[in-house]
Amino acid sequence: PGGRPHQLPVAERVARRRDVRTRRAAPWRIGAARAGAGAGFAAQADLSAAFVERSLELLREGGVLALLVPAKLWRALAGGGVRRLLADQSRLHVVVDWSDAPALFDAATYPSLVVAQRTGVLTAATATERVRVHVMRGTRDHAFALPAMSLPLAGEASAPWLLLPPDVRAAFERLRRSGPALGDAGMGRPTLGVKCGCNEAFLVAAHEHDDHLATIVAGDRKGTIERTLLRPALMGNAVGHAGRQTDDTLRIVWTHGRDGRPLPTLPPQAARWMQRWRTRLESRKDARHRAPWWTLFRTEAARAETPRLVWADFGRTLRTRVLEAGDPTVPLNTCYVLRAASLDDAFALDALLSSPVASAWLDAIAEPARGGWRRFLGWTVSALPIPSDWMRARLLLAPLGRRRAAGDPASPDEHIAVTASAYGIDPRRLTPLLDWQHV
Repeated sequence: PGGRPHQLPVAERVARRRDVRTRRAAPWRIGAARAGAGAGFAAQADLSAAFVERSLELLREGGVLALLVPAKLWRALAGGGVRRLLADQSRLHVVVDWSDAPALFDAATYPSLVVAQRTGVLTAATATERVRVHVMRGTRDHAFALPAMSLPLAGEASAPWLLLPPDVRAAFERLRRSGPALGDAGMGRPTLGVKCGCNEAFLVAAHEHDDHLATIVAGDRKGTIERTLLRPALMGNAVGHAGRQTDDTLRIVWTHGRDGRPLPTLPPQAARWMQRWRTRLESRKDARHRAPWWTLFRTEAARAETPRLVWADFGRTLRTRVLEAGDPTVPLNTCYVLRAASLDDAFALDALLSSPVASAWLDAIAEPARGGWRRFLGWTVSALPIPSDWMRARLLLAPLGRRRAAGDPASPDEHIAVTASAYGIDPRRLTPLLDWQHV
């Protein structure tokens, strides 16, 4: 079944949200808290979750179900209720993940198979029973068996499942236990980038400048605006592997003051430009009646008084960039932003998150997307362990981050060696995890 109920009539969507228990079930609270994310499916009712729930309800005790459902249910933060439901009411027999298998048809789907048996009373013996797991990578089927209780991250029933062979899982756990999760380490919480709600009005190409005005272009529209209202904008697809932006002309019409609040009035040229989209701007879902109609949303990410680490929310690997204090660049809502206490912290985190070690670890838990890409959401990156001795790790990693920003990145072997040293782990003990990402 599809997981997108937005095409259903409004009344039916409301009824489904009310009836689906997994939407209200205990979520993976640790993951949600680390990133400040909403738990569960929020205002939506995912049809695949409802499908699993109803299928279990229709089974008598001892009955078996075999369902084709989206693989996101086993990795997504929002799937915590479904995972807990299966743990509490069934005995898992088989899980097959086809996320990274060749597409069978044109639709963007990430299918999986789950075979489970409804059971009345779960026992310790049930939890230790082994689940047959098949992970398709390309055309190869990687088959192995795992105890049911070992599927979820850190053993919590609602946590994402780790469908990893035993030796890969051992390397994954070795890294996880080497330090606190980023979201638990007191380094702050990632925030999504600034949201416009109407890109045509706010995102422009700026070409010609004089001392006070700039010529701007958006699509087939051209205008003039006060230069003081333009700031560089950074989209997720422009966060490159070398940490540099590729589009130097992209600007955001910044309708807020230095305090982050919307300007009480717009200067004449900006008012003329924005007026074209007033009706659309007033109808945005995030708009509030008391806020000016030119308001931007989630402007916290644009504050520049401290260094910021930015990463793209979507990619084959995690792509990052450091913005130094005072840099006026505004990360947009295809980016996540983490504030750093110092520039050395920012560069050290940049080197850590861009390392092959972090890439392999995150690949195991990040939600799948088309063509082997992954979604690097706030909760996902917040789960990454950081070295327990951060001061020592910063001394090792920050130089790599500075080199990377200067266009002289470390070789993969050097990057792995330095990162493993920062964790205090022999890099050879991470080899199964590093190899698994490229199987």
